[in-house]
Amino acid sequence: MTSDGLSEADIEAVQRHLAMLQKNALVPAKHHILRQMIDGVEAPPTAMNMSVAQGTYFDGMKLALAEIDRRYGGQRVEDGGLERWSMM
Repeated sequence: MTSDGLSEADIEAVQRHLAMLQKNALVPAKHHILRQMIDGVEAPPTAMNMSVAQGTYFDGMKLALAEIDRRYGGQRVEDGGLERWSMM
């Protein structure tokens, strides 16, 4: 995680968050969610495919969280030109 630019405090926060997810039985992802992903690509429900689906599920969650500032922070790329036009 440090190679991705996370600080020690960030890594500790991630570890605490993962522990909370495990404690609340939110990870691993529910079988029916992974099964839908596998069925969606018409793959057999093997252990390997379930593992790949789990990783893909977490990648999707990571990407969704990475965009949280864009969604809720009021800083949207699409609005960059809007300010320039409103000044005219």
